[in-house]
This record gives sequence, structure tokens and C-alpha cells, in this order.
Amino acid sequence: MSMSAAVLDEYMADNPGAARAALTDPEFAAEVATMRNVLDLMDGALEDEGVDARVRHRVGLQVATEALLSDRLRARLEAAMESARVRGCIDREAVPAELLGD
Repeated sequence: MSMSAAVLDEYMADNPGAARAALTDPEFAAEVATMRNVLDLMDGALEDEGVDARVRHRVGLQVATEALLSDRLRARLEAAMESARVRGCIDREAVPAELLGD
């Protein structure tokens, strides 16, 4: 498994709302695809510099987390979650408390 796939799998496992958005929101899915490409490029560059695989993974996860939870994307996720809350179909246990806004 590539570093980008491992990082994004870990990120999605830790962020179920983002995982659902990646499957249902074409714009977010495109952001995830772009992030995969960036992570692959970053991994190759860091590997060329002799950086350990564990460090590359940690850095990749930090980059993915910061990029995918940018203000714009956080706003989109919050709007989608509000829509789900209104429809009564949100899994409150699976969503980070800071995004619930309760």
C-alpha cells in the first residue's frame, strides 16, 4: 500500500464524516484525489532525501489533516452535517464534537 493510501485510509477511519463526504460529495472527492497526488509527490521527495518511512507517514497525515480540514472544507462538512441533523440522520457518536456545534 502506498503512503498516500495508508494516510488517507487512516484519516478517513478517524473522520467518518469526511469518509462519507468523499463518497457522496464530488467536490470533496476531488479534493481527496488531489491530496492523494500531493502526498505521493511529497512521499517521493522525502524518500529521495532519505527520510524514514514512519516520519514520511506522520508528515503525510499531518499535511492531509490540515489540508482536508481547511476552513472551506470544514464549512462544507458542517453544512452537510447540519442538513443531515435537520433530516435526523446524523450519527452523533461518529462526528467530532467541535463539528456538531452543540
